[in-house]
Amino acid sequence: MVQFLKNNWFKIFLIAILLIGTSGIFYWYGWRPSKIKHDCSWTEKHKDAIPAQSAISGPSEKEMKAAQEDFDNCEKVDHSTFACLNSRIHLDNLKKQDQPAKPAQPAKDWWEKATKEEYNFCLHDKGL
Repeated sequence: MVQFLKNNWFKIFLIAILLIGTSGIFYWYGWRPSKIKHDCSWTEKHKDAIPAQSAISGPSEKEMKAAQEDFDNCEKVDHSTFACLNSRIHLDNLKKQDQPAKPAQPAKDWWEKATKEEYNFCLHDKGL
């Protein structure tokens, strides 16, 4: 075996260099671009967690009735004044106050197919 290596060291060295070179060329022009294209085809999306919100009780029946009457009276007289606009906003705000409880939503992570712009940017960023 030692004699074989002494007589054929140049051939073994040349085969090793060719094997390493071929492997490098395959990696650089074959495997690396296909891996980059695969990785750029998908984008990771994230949505933060939303904490739970307790229910907000709305205005009393008396407050709602008074605000509705105020708005109705204003509309009968003149609905272009600032007071009418203000009473309308007040009535809308009272209606929005009654909100049910909202449960907490956990954070979400998912993958989506990349858009054409995202894909091209990713390819350029990774050197293709």
